[in-house]
Amino acid sequence: MKSLDHFDQYCDAIDRMQPRKNRQDIDKDKQTVLLLGFEVLIEATQKKAENRETYSFFVFENNEIVGELILSKLEPTPFLSCELGYRVYNNHWGKGLGSKIAKAGVDYAFKDLELHRVEALIEVDNKPSIKIAEKAGLRVEGISEKRIFSEGQWRDMQVRAITLEDLE
Repeated sequence: MKSLDHFDQYCDAIDRMQPRKNRQDIDKDKQTVLLLGFEVLIEATQKKAENRETYSFFVFENNEIVGELILSKLEPTPFLSCELGYRVYNNHWGKGLGSKIAKAGVDYAFKDLELHRVEALIEVDNKPSIKIAEKAGLRVEGISEKRIFSEGQWRDMQVRAITLEDLE
């Protein structure tokens, strides 16, 4: 199966993730992939998409995984919203891929999933990710204080969003 061809590449890509990612989390991600098996991971991802819970995509360039796009926490009517997540692996930084991935996620959420609102939560000191969100059209709505426990401390997250009306 084609998805299995990319198993080793996925595990290697986990090692090249954003440097802020805790080593313990990377090992946990690898262990999860190894325990479930890559095929089961793909199947679980497809099931979440079928249930309109989460849409996860690997991003490829020249047949190599360069990043990921995740649309999660999909909320049905009356909210019609989701949370946008994106990741570009370290060796592909600085090529504008993050902006392309985020814009594609916003576009997919509005056009294909017919949602009304896309949100992103970004650590306040993650300047590259904030820049990507800005380029994708997500505006600042506020700060969610001490939202995520990372690198041994609670960190604030910037709340950003875009709605269909913002595109008009």
